Amino acid sequence: LELASSILIANLADEHLEHSELEISDPELAMRSSMIPILLSSSTLEHEIAFALELMRENALEAEKKDRSHIGCIAIAGFTQFEIEEFGKSKDLHVLNGEKKLLDGKVFLSDLEQTKGFEFDTMVIVNCNEGIIPPSGIPNEEMYRFVSQLYVAMTRAKDQLILSYSNHKSKWLDNQKVELPEDDWTTFIDEENILASLKY
Repeated sequence: LELASSILIANLADEHLEHSELEISDPELAMRSSMIPILLSSSTLEHEIAFALELMRENALEAEKKDRSHIGCIAIAGFTQFEIEEFGKSKDLHVLNGEKKLLDGKVFLSDLEQTKGFEFDTMVIVNCNEGIIPPSGIPNEEMYRFVSQLYVAMTRAKDQLILSYSNHKSKWLDNQKVELPEDDWTTFIDEENILASLKY
């Protein structure tokens, strides 16, 4: 909530915030705390997704050791619902599509918008590149819609939030008012572990 709120405040004009219909939660009123969100980088979007999938697998194994369940979501910025559904079919992964329920899956793909109404133990938002968040060339009056979608997706995380990019990070994240530690995916996930998934 602290990070999502700081991104809103740093990147929206006052008039956007004043006329907002978005429910902006006060971070001070949060009922729980979580790991510090982090921004991770990789060489390509394909690698970002592969690292995220491996993270979900490892987190699920850790949860299982503690006799807990784990549900994760990978939100892919910059792609249409149709494109994400087609990609989900190719990887045999569930895709959020507006239904107000989670099926029997443990990992879900989504665009930013479809995450609304859900909560996930681990939330990873990939493709947070400049020109994607926000999209290049959008008019100023449309800016609010995209930063709102990012805010909602970020606040779906219960335990862990990771933002990820593979080109030039979004200017929304490269702001002195936004405190966001940065690192490389390979610091946390062994690159050898994702090679098999990259072959398919």
